[in-house]
Amino acid sequence: MGGPLPPQMRLGLALLAVTLLAVGCAPEPIDQWPPVKVYSVRGEVASLPAADRPGDWISIRHEAIEGFIGITGEPEPMDAMTMRFSVADGVDISSLAVGDRIAFELEVDWSADDRAHVIALEPLPPDTELDFQ
Repeated sequence: MGGPLPPQMRLGLALLAVTLLAVGCAPEPIDQWPPVKVYSVRGEVASLPAADRPGDWISIRHEAIEGFIGITGEPEPMDAMTMRFSVADGVDISSLAVGDRIAFELEVDWSADDRAHVIALEPLPPDTELDFQ
């Protein structure tokens, strides 16, 4: 009973040790979400629901979002990009057309299923210069 361990048992113990080490180094689960934050953003309407299928979403090519807070609660750069957002009740997108330039309020709630949605918007003059760099 006091001899060396068989190779299979040594391998099994080594794998168990590595697994336990990896589990111990895993990130902590999020126990407190970052607070809900609203960002003022500008962009251009990229797409809308089809007229025969009205929906509660809008796709916007938006400028970079300064001071964006990520899911960890830390600042994360949010570069200019095109994204599809849900639209809050009471926000009317029926008069918008693809290419319209808009200013909008984007609410981000990391604890919700629908994490980012437009809560207000207004048209901008068509000649408004936007920065998509």
